[in-house]
Amino acid sequence: MPDGGAPQPNTISGSVVIEVGGEEIGIVGATTPTLPTISSTGDLVVSPSDSEDIAALAEIIQETVDELTATGINKVILLTHMQQISIEEELAELLTDVDIIMPGGSNTLLAAEDDILRDGDTRDGSYPLEFTSPSNEPVLVINTDGNYKYVGRLIADFDENGIITSFDEDLSGVYATDDEGVDRVYEEDVDPEDVADPTIVAVTNAINDNISARDGNIFGSTEVFLNGTRGDVRTQETNLGNLTADANLFIAQEYDPDVIVSIKNGGGIRDNIGQSFIPPGGTSDDLVQLPPAGNPFAGKEDGQISQLDIENTLRFNNDLSLLTVTAEELKQIIEHGVAATTDDATPGQFPQVSGLAFSYDATQQAIEFDDTGVVTDGDRVRSLAVVDDNGAIADVVVSDGEIVGDADREIRLVTLGFLAGGGDSYPFPLFGENQVDLVDESLPSEATNNASFTDNGREQDALAEYLSVNFPENGNPSFSDADTPPKEDERIRRVLFVKGTNDHDTLVGGETDDTIIGGFGNDFLYGKDGDDLLEGRPGFDRLFGGSGNDTLNGGQGRDRLNSGPGDDVMTGGASIDRFIFNTTQVYDQDDFGEDRITDFDIERDIIVINRTTFTAIESGDSFENVFATVTSDNDAATEDAVIVYNTNNGNLFYNQNGSDAGLGSGGLFVTLDNAPVVDADNFSFVG
Repeated sequence: MPDGGAPQPNTISGSVVIEVGGEEIGIVGATTPTLPTISSTGDLVVSPSDSEDIAALAEIIQETVDELTATGINKVILLTHMQQISIEEELAELLTDVDIIMPGGSNTLLAAEDDILRDGDTRDGSYPLEFTSPSNEPVLVINTDGNYKYVGRLIADFDENGIITSFDEDLSGVYATDDEGVDRVYEEDVDPEDVADPTIVAVTNAINDNISARDGNIFGSTEVFLNGTRGDVRTQETNLGNLTADANLFIAQEYDPDVIVSIKNGGGIRDNIGQSFIPPGGTSDDLVQLPPAGNPFAGKEDGQISQLDIENTLRFNNDLSLLTVTAEELKQIIEHGVAATTDDATPGQFPQVSGLAFSYDATQQAIEFDDTGVVTDGDRVRSLAVVDDNGAIADVVVSDGEIVGDADREIRLVTLGFLAGGGDSYPFPLFGENQVDLVDESLPSEATNNASFTDNGREQDALAEYLSVNFPENGNPSFSDADTPPKEDERIRRVLFVKGTNDHDTLVGGETDDTIIGGFGNDFLYGKDGDDLLEGRPGFDRLFGGSGNDTLNGGQGRDRLNSGPGDDVMTGGASIDRFIFNTTQVYDQDDFGEDRITDFDIERDIIVINRTTFTAIESGDSFENVFATVTSDNDAATEDAVIVYNTNNGNLFYNQNGSDAGLGSGGLFVTLDNAPVVDADNFSFVG
């Protein structure tokens, strides 16, 4: 329909005009310029062509706004679906004559301070957010969480020129759509069916009947919650991402046994399979996540996975495509998958994979493509390997950021038809070869065919078939791989690669498995969380592993190595090195771990033991009173000495309770490779 007219059913228009209380209000619509890459738009032209050019986007929207205001309309509401509310916040300060912006797609819960939220929810900002336009006029941005969990209400006053003068802070806000929220609206306990419009009740009842039929069509079972949360499937490996990627690979191999890899985009996973809730009175720390609930109306039992569950999480029901790529192209594909990843973004292109394991560093250069190929090489993928059904490495493709072996060797994979066609800007059209679209293929005679609610060769069918064979509805067995935090993920690991300079650097890791390499100065390297690799290289360096199972290499120069908690490996390197054992807390073997020193040199190296951690060592104790040697680990537990060394295997023990049976709260804390003969000159007690 032409812009600027009255709303018409089943039509699309850039703007409409509605009348409320005798006042004409202009409504302008705008969706994300990334539409061509996140959906299948066909011949639809989307502007601006550069989806990151917010100023150009504002200019296009402004043209439509100006057309409305030229007719005398002085109140304009902008409805958007940019998926990241930060974009609407930018638009608020770029657009003139727009009074209210209602974003969509980000699920940002804006709320007034006194709004009553669903149990466990927390507000992401005030309702409304207040901005100022280029003409120095107020602009209000309103947003609530998705799926009708809340209904927003904004009461604003305008002057005769259509400029917002105020809004009602008492009545403006969000209203939860749970039973309690409905009761608050009516100010009494009501049955929603009794107070709702009968037509609406009839429609919802018909929908419920349809839903029950779908929820009663069972294909599998799970003992655990399947994580399809937007913020997780777009930023990390999840168990649902693994399950659906595995299902695609399973089906692909029935058509072509040479397929060994499955890649899909996290943005195509639209919801969890299971229950996720916070108990009444709880907080986000009390989040409960359970397998799917039973539905007695549909004959569904707890933990069973239905057609409805599958359709709900894989709503796009993409078709599956087989392609052949080279090893180098596979790296570029994964580089693109993590190219938009930052600490704050939730990009739909983030991959969920099967048959692969990789690590990446989101702080490194992201790959960039144009219509002809790579214009900027990506340095984010640090490791990449093809793995077998058991997760064992079958083919190393990338190590330390570099291709291993023949870059032109071929790898057959399955992906979504959406991605094969360039969706989410994936580069398959540039180099994917021998493409086979499974929806166009006849089902192999030996293929699984237990589901009929959708076409063969689509991802919903793939998941249904895979579940029916591997995790059937009778639960023998049920899917049992619980979702894990990122640091425990095995297929996708986010790491940090930090490298020093010729100066004296302070290099700090993060929560991931990091690689931190010093330069030529006297550097301080701190791994923090995760299983880290720290290399001091030349200079007098200080290395602190932090938590996790770390590897510390001092390199050339006089270095100080403190591995921290965890089972760590330390190599001093050339010159005089100090191996420090101090966690700033009282020794606990479970936290402290068992370390290993690979190159302890009795002529120059020193083990530094801090009394803050090893509290059984008292100030003023002589080395002779504290230290003893034994020839078996069992003898270490009966010595009077606190620090006991087994000269046969190099094990060094903390014997917290002296000659009493056992080691008390102590234990083995480090092993010296090759069991060197140590003496008082090799130890220092501090603290």
